[in-house]
Amino acid sequence: MGKIELILKPKNDLPGLKDRTLLDTCLKLELIPDIVHKKLVHILEMRNDIGLSHPNYYSINSYELLGWLQTCITDVLNAQVSKSAITVQQIVANVRKSTDLFDEILISQFAESLKDVSKVLVSNLLTTLFSMYVSNDVDLIVKNNILNLAPYVWNEATELKKYDLGLLVDFYKANLDMGKTSAAEIFFEKCDGKRYLSLNARIVQLDGLCDSLKFAHYGWDNFYNEVPLAREIMSYIKKSEDIPKEREEKIIETMLICRLGRNVSYCNGVSPNGKAYYDSFIDLLSSAQVMILLKSILKPEISNGLDGKIISSNLKEILLIIKKTTIGERLNDIVEFMQKQEKFSNLRMNKIFGELAKGILM
Repeated sequence: MGKIELILKPKNDLPGLKDRTLLDTCLKLELIPDIVHKKLVHILEMRNDIGLSHPNYYSINSYELLGWLQTCITDVLNAQVSKSAITVQQIVANVRKSTDLFDEILISQFAESLKDVSKVLVSNLLTTLFSMYVSNDVDLIVKNNILNLAPYVWNEATELKKYDLGLLVDFYKANLDMGKTSAAEIFFEKCDGKRYLSLNARIVQLDGLCDSLKFAHYGWDNFYNEVPLAREIMSYIKKSEDIPKEREEKIIETMLICRLGRNVSYCNGVSPNGKAYYDSFIDLLSSAQVMILLKSILKPEISNGLDGKIISSNLKEILLIIKKTTIGERLNDIVEFMQKQEKFSNLRMNKIFGELAKGILM
């Protein structure tokens, strides 16, 4: 694990902090301005360089020492905490002591207040709310309030912080802390942040969801049963880069099969509520992923069923979605040729198609 959860209690654990870590943290929390941080880092480095632990021939004169003392008294003790830092401190305190559920007006005011807070502080607030939510010592009302506020904080936080929290989920799993793991997964789902989970976690989840979706597609009442599974898959995927390369072919092929549908007249063979998820997935594919989709179409287990009137019609709708300038001229030529066909099962045997696809799909 690159990250280890560190829980600090007030006062008692502060002596355990490294001096530089304390200074950097104070800067991030906007408890001290940048210039004061620079001064204190200089004092710290000088203390370390000329201390007894580092024998040298340099000594501090009284004027230098008085100057450092003045910095610590004037710049540190009299430093004004930023307005943003005070806002975050108040938010945490109010959430922690809440005894009633926040109403929509209060949540709206909260979301508005975040606009004036720096990205760093919002990210720290996200970490604090996350830690509170997964804690076993927090009341249910407080947890519900956190869930209502979390999406707004999440949207304003840095990408790095979101990935850091994703690693914490793996940390909980590795320690068999199922209570925190379950709570963390609920938090991520509420924030629509599953794509920030670690690669291994996403691979495992997406692999199982694809198996379940394909099983549902060929099962009874598939139009209804496909929808929650397709929705769950898309909660992990917001852009082409979110599709793990280790399961790229399987995910693309599964979504393709479901979008092609079945040769039944009802709703043109495709789950009406699942169709939007399949179309949005196909629309975000990169040129390399479109190539994988086209290769899947040529597989006998898929191509042998493409000549049905309904499925062939659905295939042409898919081709219409993927035909765009971003996939490149050659792939577009292949797509255009396919759009003109009446039957697709014998594409591999077509000489013109063979020339177009040579070295790319065949």
